Amino acid sequence: MNQESVVATFQTDDMILAAYILTKQALRFAKTVLNESGLHADFVFFDPAGKGPGLAREFASGGATPALNFYNSIRTLKNEIYLLQKRQGARRSHVQVGVR
Repeated sequence: MNQESVVATFQTDDMILAAYILTKQALRFAKTVLNESGLHADFVFFDPAGKGPGLAREFASGGATPALNFYNSIRTLKNEIYLLQKRQGARRSHVQVGVR
């Protein structure tokens, strides 16, 4: 009997939240997912302990990270989107991601 292991994840379309999580190294980055049109991106993190919602609350209430590291995380996520678009041949070069 084959049992597929289910890995818990945390997913957000908010690039700034995703950059915060990357910068804090609180969750391991899994992947970026573009929708079919290639216009919207979601960022997926491995979250076996279910820490994602708590990190989102921490960020919303003013969580702080080093500015340069945060900036580099944003650049990393933008690069992920660009590479996915290039690989998938997305029609438009502008991807809309949530910024709250």
